[in-house]
Amino acid sequence: MDWKHDFFNVIFQNWFIIGLMLFCILLSPLRTYLAQDVVNMEGRTGSWPTVPPPEEGVFHIVLMMFFVVLAIGISCVVFLPAILNPFLAPVVLHASLSLGGAGNVWGLPGTNAEAEDFVGNLCRYAFLTLSNLFLMRALRQTNVKPSLIPWVMLLNSAVNRCGFFRGPEERPFHLLDLMILSMVTYAYGLRHRKIVGDYICRYWFVLLIGFGMTWPPDLDTRLDVHPTHDLVLRSKAEIMETLCLIAWLSAADRFLSKEIFTMDKLGFLNDWALILFLVHKAVHMIFGVPRSWFVLIGLMPVAWLFRRRETQ
Repeated sequence: MDWKHDFFNVIFQNWFIIGLMLFCILLSPLRTYLAQDVVNMEGRTGSWPTVPPPEEGVFHIVLMMFFVVLAIGISCVVFLPAILNPFLAPVVLHASLSLGGAGNVWGLPGTNAEAEDFVGNLCRYAFLTLSNLFLMRALRQTNVKPSLIPWVMLLNSAVNRCGFFRGPEERPFHLLDLMILSMVTYAYGLRHRKIVGDYICRYWFVLLIGFGMTWPPDLDTRLDVHPTHDLVLRSKAEIMETLCLIAWLSAADRFLSKEIFTMDKLGFLNDWALILFLVHKAVHMIFGVPRSWFVLIGLMPVAWLFRRRETQ
């Protein structure tokens, strides 16, 4: 592989770290808002009613939210691409060609027409992000329990991702949406988290059996790299991901035993796994198989030595 001229694939998973850093900066105002909102809630007395007060009207509020979300969708699909394409498409095309991203698994453009479609798709993907932020803010203006908001965002995300095709270039938005969901869940909590977590811990095997029985056994394609236009298959994948998200948000603290790290001293495996996640693509491209496997396995004792030195 021509690793010298394929910068995007050489750093591969490092894009996750780059995106994480950028989104941490981008979402700093949201973090500040959520922290202040939690402080304000803790300073109030009395319990939170679960429905809006009668004078506001549940139907009126739901209808208003629906039309605002619809307006956001129309803006993202129709108006934003028309506004951004004239100056953003050439910039995206130049960056893609300069960094060797055109035509690879990231779905980056190689022509001006592809660049315009790329920008239009990004605007369309932004709809889910903006609608989730709106729903979070709008629901906080009602007396709905804050811990119900993550459930609404999960439902909105699942319906959107099942119903509308999203290409491989959507992955940064996927990360952004997950970060927003995690921040909101951390701040407001997840309604009935303990009950849901209890059942997941008891019957996790039912979840895995269900996944195995519903997933096509002959499918060997990565859907994040090659998304499908098949509504049924896409819905299966998104529902499975949503269930995994619910499991993680409600019971992740009970998945693993702390004795793995305190008694068995296997914390270095965490470091090794993180290193592999970040560099395995580059190592495979530079050294080639099978030498790359020896390099990757050789990183395990390095991680062990560093962890041992830190704990001594």
